[in-house]
Amino acid sequence: MDRQLIYPGQILPDTTLLQMSKDAMLGLAKLSAALFGGNTLINGFAVAPSNPASLQVVAAPGEIYSWQNLDNNPFGSLAADSLHPVMKQGLSLDAVPLTLSAPS
Repeated sequence: MDRQLIYPGQILPDTTLLQMSKDAMLGLAKLSAALFGGNTLINGFAVAPSNPASLQVVAAPGEIYSWQNLDNNPFGSLAADSLHPVMKQGLSLDAVPLTLSAPS
């Protein structure tokens, strides 16, 4: 993983701080790709009926790993980068209630 060099007393440009965050995302992306390969992976999100019974189900926490562009939009002062796809992680840390429609 790339490391940004910072010297004592240095006034940091915003790009240095933003690049540190981007480098951490790249490190996780490359590790995820090495572990999971090139396919989209969904883990968790077990669905259970609500209590009391209704037209809602509850999706448990989980995560999704999929290939996405590094940055579709500029990240602060850093330019957008849609030329480099990487494995990105999406998280849901809490259970989410989903409402279903009754058939007509």
